[in-house]
Amino acid sequence: MIVEPLSAKRFGAYGDVIEMPADGGRVVNFGTALRFDHLAGIDVQADGGEPTVSLFRVQPATFPLRVASLERHPLSTQMFMPLSSVPFLVIVALCAADGSPSLGTVRAFVTNGMQGINYRRGIWHHPLIALSRQCDFLMLGRKGGGVDYESIELSHQSVLIVEPPLSSPS
Repeated sequence: MIVEPLSAKRFGAYGDVIEMPADGGRVVNFGTALRFDHLAGIDVQADGGEPTVSLFRVQPATFPLRVASLERHPLSTQMFMPLSSVPFLVIVALCAADGSPSLGTVRAFVTNGMQGINYRRGIWHHPLIALSRQCDFLMLGRKGGGVDYESIELSHQSVLIVEPPLSSPS
């Protein structure tokens, strides 16, 4: 599987890329800061859901990485913002008509260490993958009623092998 640099255009079908815009923003805090709003579409209210903020500490993966399962959240988006400024790997797939992962849409992205991601509702994804060292993340997700977590084991023929990216994007 080819790992490509994460960008808003490449990742658009799967969710939002959260990063500091090159321009714009509005002046706040008596002129000491710029505020950039609406960087991701947060959707957590289905079946009485509420937002929840969590921290994740992810250990680095061993490569080549065998991707044998994926997960999704059918009732909500799920946002991860790195706190460690270290590139990490994101693996995603669209949902097929029968609800399973559409294996023809599987893509792997490497962040620049400052980019966060927000998975759209129902997007199949692999758990976070730290590359070179332990990474910490802030997660904005959902708590509440309904079943908002599904996982699936890939068939033996569908298991994906991912090599580490050759270099981090700049």
